[in-house]
Amino acid sequence: MKKYILTSIFLIFISCSKDSIIYSEIDNQNNTLKTITLPIDNQKSFQSIPSLGQNSKLFFGNESGSDNLFSLVQFTLFSGYIPPTSFLDLLADSIQVDSARIFFQTLDTINSSAKLKLYALPVEDETIFSDSTNFYSLSEHIDFNNSSIFLNETILNEIAPLDSVSYDTISFDFKGENLENLKTNLFNTASYPSRTIMLTSENLEQLFTLESNESSREPKIRVWFKAFVNDTTTVDTSILFFADKDISIISPPEITNEDKQLISLNGASGLKSLIHFNLDAVSNFNRNALIKNANLILNVENKNFDDSIFSVGISTIQDSISNWNYTSFYQPSSDYEDYQSTNVFLNSRNIVDNKVSIPIQSYIQLFKNGAIDNNGLMIFGGSSNSPYDKVSFSVESLEVLYVEP
Repeated sequence: MKKYILTSIFLIFISCSKDSIIYSEIDNQNNTLKTITLPIDNQKSFQSIPSLGQNSKLFFGNESGSDNLFSLVQFTLFSGYIPPTSFLDLLADSIQVDSARIFFQTLDTINSSAKLKLYALPVEDETIFSDSTNFYSLSEHIDFNNSSIFLNETILNEIAPLDSVSYDTISFDFKGENLENLKTNLFNTASYPSRTIMLTSENLEQLFTLESNESSREPKIRVWFKAFVNDTTTVDTSILFFADKDISIISPPEITNEDKQLISLNGASGLKSLIHFNLDAVSNFNRNALIKNANLILNVENKNFDDSIFSVGISTIQDSISNWNYTSFYQPSSDYEDYQSTNVFLNSRNIVDNKVSIPIQSYIQLFKNGAIDNNGLMIFGGSSNSPYDKVSFSVESLEVLYVEP
């Protein structure tokens, strides 16, 4: 047993001596730093499903070539713990609905006579709320405009919060005939279970937003009513329903030939890009080589904004790329590919002086160590960007600084 232990220690020693990275050698100041330029193999822009990012907003009007067609809001079916607890309960004989208000909140200041119109959508289409993206390919969905029923409208005139952190309320009030219309087409969930409204803007030539379901100030419906407890007792009270799901449907800006030739990014159109460097030279590095510095440099060629902060993200992708021509999810063909980002390598930087410099030395090190394949990198706009900001970059060859003990 003792002989076995000594033999094992000896083998481990030999293994470490021959194969392990010797960090004292890496730190040796006598070693000379080296540089190498890695060429670009391929690059492409592609169109993924458009997204308005992690914005807690519903969008209206036009901005930078994007047309916000309409927004859909679905409300909770139940509210409260004692009857009436649902929309349908409000139609009971023991309930007399006096009035209702559907209201939204905004931080935007606008001076416009444009109208915001409210419709009931009495038909269900749950797939439109299937994820956080903002579809504009509506061919697989119902005809929202022709399926909706007009409920109310308001004029967006001189809405001005007191300061930048004060919210203004936009309300649609219902009494009399339009209250009956609301009860028939929204409250009657036995016949129309969708609980969904549609908001559209008319003659609005600027961007305007309302707080969405993702905000702490989501859309709401308050209903005032009398509940008849018995022949002599009534209770005047109200009930509140909250937004459950919502989405803004957009028609994105046109994608130009220049967008397809450069590294182009835009949330509202779904533009992202892919890039692939030839890393063959890195494969020939000494096994102890350490990558000291490598920055992906993107130079702004054109953009549609001036002072906005624009963040650029970069990540590894799951599979290799076989089609380097421009592709779009909207017009898939036999060679269409769906590119999945991974978190093996992920980094981001902002545009500074019309340039973005993103450190990617850890990506090169991972490849050199055999931890990842060189499938390429995905470049995308950060979720904090305005979805309407659009930028196109040219890309420089990759300068890598490394040391080989």
